[in-house]
Order: sequence, then structure tokens, then C-alpha cells
Amino acid sequence: MPVSRTDVLWAIDALFGVEGVEMDPRKAVDDIMGLAKAYSDQDDFVSAVSSTVRMLGRLKDGTVDTSSLADDYEGWRCCHFQHKTGQGVKARMRIMYAEADGTIRVRGFGERGVPADFYRRMAEIDRLNLPEEGQGTTFPSDSDQADR
Repeated sequence: MPVSRTDVLWAIDALFGVEGVEMDPRKAVDDIMGLAKAYSDQDDFVSAVSSTVRMLGRLKDGTVDTSSLADDYEGWRCCHFQHKTGQGVKARMRIMYAEADGTIRVRGFGERGVPADFYRRMAEIDRLNLPEEGQGTTFPSDSDQADR
């Protein structure tokens, strides 16, 4: 069965319900729509969103290995994971994030190559203000976004 509007609304609730995780709502909805394109079958979409929710919780708990990114992504970390568990399922999902003041701040998440290369999509996102020592990360306010 294809992904429905109800599935997308469920995904929004699930992803924004992860405690201790922050993300720009507009960019997150774009990422959710990207998941719907990458995993257009309802069962695969639900699996991908559920895996992302679990991984966000694990990032918050510090129970997963991640890698530091370099160059244009200095200060950001990335984790790779499967959209569903199973033998032979490749870890094609990504979450790019920074941790500050005990909060996981998500830059983006999605499938590695669909709808576009994950790292290229992340390069197109306006840089968030990474925290200086002892300061929190800030996101553009809704009024800043309305001006664009």
C-alpha cells in the first residue's frame, strides 16, 4: 500500500515526540517527505520512520557509535543505520546532528541516496549556529523563516 497523508502525519508526531531532540520543523517535514519518496511502500515507510525514532532515542542516550564529520560539516556527527532490521539490509539511513547542552540537534535525516544524495542535501541547508563552549545551539526563529 502506498504512503498516505495519515502515515505522514503519524511520522511527524512520532519524530517530534522524541524527548531531548530538536529539529527545524520545516526541514524535518522535508526529510519526512523524502522518506516517503525513498520508501513509498507503507510498510517500508513505517519501518524507516520507526528506525529513525529509535535511533534518535539511542543518540540521546549515548548508546550508539557515530562518526565525526569534517570539512564543510565540522562540528556535526553522523550515524548510519538500517531502515528495517534483517539480514542483508544495508545501513542506508543517515542522521546528521550536533549535541549541545544535553540536547540532540538534528540537521537532517533520511535515506542515503533518495531523493538526492544525503550529504548534498545537508550541504544545501543553511548552517545552524554551532555552539561555542558553554553556549547552546540556536535555530532560526519562525519570524526569520517568514522573511525568506
